[in-house]
Amino acid sequence: MNRRTSGAATVGLIWIIVLILLLLGCAAGLYMVSADKTKAEEAVAAQKRLTEEADKKLKTIKDKLSSLSKVVGFRDESDQGDSREEQITKALDDVRTKQGLGADATSTSKVIEKLQAQIEELNRQLAEAKTQHGTEVQARASLQGNLQDVTKAKDEENEKITKQLTDERDRHANQETTDKGRIDDLEKRLKDADARVKAAKDEAEKQVAALTEAVKVRDGRITELSKRVEMIRLPDTPDGSVLDASTASTCYIDLGRKNQLVRGTRFKVFNYSKNGAMHEKGMIEVTKVEDAMAEATVVDLRDKFDPITKGDKIAAPNYDPNMKREFVLVGRFPSGYSRALVADRLRALGATVKDKVGPSTDFLVIGDKDEGTKPEETKEGDAAAAAPSEDEELKLAQLYRVQIVAVRDILEYVKYE
Repeated sequence: MNRRTSGAATVGLIWIIVLILLLLGCAAGLYMVSADKTKAEEAVAAQKRLTEEADKKLKTIKDKLSSLSKVVGFRDESDQGDSREEQITKALDDVRTKQGLGADATSTSKVIEKLQAQIEELNRQLAEAKTQHGTEVQARASLQGNLQDVTKAKDEENEKITKQLTDERDRHANQETTDKGRIDDLEKRLKDADARVKAAKDEAEKQVAALTEAVKVRDGRITELSKRVEMIRLPDTPDGSVLDASTASTCYIDLGRKNQLVRGTRFKVFNYSKNGAMHEKGMIEVTKVEDAMAEATVVDLRDKFDPITKGDKIAAPNYDPNMKREFVLVGRFPSGYSRALVADRLRALGATVKDKVGPSTDFLVIGDKDEGTKPEETKEGDAAAAAPSEDEELKLAQLYRVQIVAVRDILEYVKYE
């Protein structure tokens, strides 16, 4: 039951009491009017007493009504001129209006009846409210049970998470200890490695200094050797030999197609004396090539009384039975033999011609003089006259141990008859 319903019920009970008291007063008045005349004086005196008591009671009721009107707000305190009957009528109208009793509640009994009906309705609503409250209490108890289950599950989960967190912290602490140990070990190893690197660096610097000094010595030796390099005129070893000589101008050699021999290749012919010295006899040019042998024509014979015979050795700087020879041409070439012409002839004979000396170079062919200078007479075998000592290609040839050939010596092997 809410506060408004409780207040209305209290007001209704008070008005019932007031009405009952008023009815009692009226009955007393009627009783005194119908009394015997003989008792008039006593009745008047009693009436006076009753009037006084009624006035007191009325004053008490008015006080109560005034206090009640302040609560329900249906009486105007400024209106002091109404009679008791008017006040009662007005009070009944206010009760009927405030409580919504309807226009038919015209008497006190009907007002009481309406109020009783409202009280019963309020009691019914109170019973429903109590029932609903009981249902809500049960639902609340069920929710509290669920809340307890959820709280228990939450506590268990919190306990589990707390245990996991504790285990993880312990694992982290152990890992941190392990990592710290590894870091300390790595730092120690790093310091040791730094010390070794420093020692190795110091040793390397000493070795570099020693090697730099050795390079200076080597460069000095290269410079000194480049000033007095000797030109070769023939290969160190023969490439083949003469099988037979049918006439003074024709012979056969033991090289053929399987030895990568091509027509036009020229060979020096020589033999060895008893003391091992090389004795040149002339020059031959291949004219016909077969699988295992070749026919050659004698293009130069040093001594007609010393002809080319069976067993003589042959050699050419531009021929190698196993691979192509690589040549580099530098310097000024004689009249009638341009550098391009000599390079084309070497390529036709199976050799390779490049512009710069490298590790794969076999022969460096040096001209009479560098282009742009006046030609001078050179003595055979004079390396300083054949090429300038400051030539870069000559230094590289010395560095890579390339065989150096004068241009006039290579022309004997590449010119056409």
